[in-house]
Amino acid sequence: MSARRLPALVLAFCPALLPAQMTVDVVQTPAWYVQNVLLGQGVVASNVAFNNMPGNQPNIQIGSFLSPGTNLGLDAGLVMACGNVMSDPGNFINGANGDVTVFTSNSLGTGVSDPDLVALAGQTINDAAILEFDFIPTGDSLKFKYVFGSEEYPSYTCSNFNDAFGFFLSGPGINGPFTNNAINIALVPGTNIPISINTVNSGTPSGGDPSLCEQADPNWQANSIYFVDNAGQSGVTVTYDGFTVVLTAYALVECGVEYHIKLAIGDGTDGSLDSGVFLEAGSFTSTGSVIPLLMSPGEISVNDSTFFEGCGEIPFAFYRVGDTSAVDTVNIVIGGTSTGGVDYFPALPTQLIYQPGDTIIPWPINVPLDADGLETITITITQNIVCSGTQVVNDYVYYIDQYAPITIVTDDVQGDCGGAYTLAPTISGGTSQKEILWDTGEESF
Repeated sequence: MSARRLPALVLAFCPALLPAQMTVDVVQTPAWYVQNVLLGQGVVASNVAFNNMPGNQPNIQIGSFLSPGTNLGLDAGLVMACGNVMSDPGNFINGANGDVTVFTSNSLGTGVSDPDLVALAGQTINDAAILEFDFIPTGDSLKFKYVFGSEEYPSYTCSNFNDAFGFFLSGPGINGPFTNNAINIALVPGTNIPISINTVNSGTPSGGDPSLCEQADPNWQANSIYFVDNAGQSGVTVTYDGFTVVLTAYALVECGVEYHIKLAIGDGTDGSLDSGVFLEAGSFTSTGSVIPLLMSPGEISVNDSTFFEGCGEIPFAFYRVGDTSAVDTVNIVIGGTSTGGVDYFPALPTQLIYQPGDTIIPWPINVPLDADGLETITITITQNIVCSGTQVVNDYVYYIDQYAPITIVTDDVQGDCGGAYTLAPTISGGTSQKEILWDTGEESF
């Protein structure tokens, strides 16, 4: 036996997001997730709270997720659950369904309930996750996309274990039966029926009394078209035993005035077999604004906040939504610790002019390597809201940073003379293109 030494390598690269499985982050605060994940065009949010407390502390019941390649139907967004979202979404991937141990152990015993969820479910609510904030729309409508999933499916369809969730909207012109005269906009499409275990399911009672589903919605069986039966599935998929198709919450609003929304989900009757709701990144939108958008390396649909040096051309653009039929001139103020034309090329514009029909002005950016350390770019866009005669100021902060230095880890390969062996160094960090030089003088990989 002889040891074969790995040949010399010279290599550097920019990593990219690889669509493989769901990943969940709970490091940030609820307020951060609202501002940086959930919000899209045409909405200015403030006063974020979670479980009746200021939204400035991380909480295990709320986080962000990336899920490209799964059967969820949403690539990225914000997730809330009756349990620990790191246990819920984190275990949605690469495992056979039916094992509910992790969900049972998620009985948090927080004592948090919500009167509006109680009204929807008609029973006690436990371990509620309640996200709420004020917002000002810049258009005449509000919408966002979501998926509701649960481990109550399929065993507790048409039972008293009716986990509930709702999107409760209140404000000018709204008069509903919930707290602050709110209405619920998480509804079975084309109806006023709230979505729950007993209203959207496979259409077949399981472990329950069909009369309980009929009380919730006389047409409950027809709602099976909105249900994904996921029991027994495995692989790159969401392992809630059932969830809805991607649905859209929608409401008419008045532009330029303040509204309040409460997004809430809770366990019905007990604290076991949790449920979760996924809200698509950037989908909480109104109309009538211009926003900058930096795409992540894998072009996942979530607005990133960092330009990495030495990675070539980075896709960046300014998007216009709403009425695009007229010429629109938008003034921009660029600030931060970086200098356009020096720390990044080209410099960002101070004015955008959209012609009739224009929705996007591309502005790809190249950030060269330098020794300046972490730098910032701030973009301030002030726009008139035509229908109200007021102004909305949006501030966006981006960062210029470097990837960690390149690291190459190699192992000696023990083998017989004349044998064929794979040499596979583990490489991480670094920037730019890779160059490989074998000790034989070859340059192929």
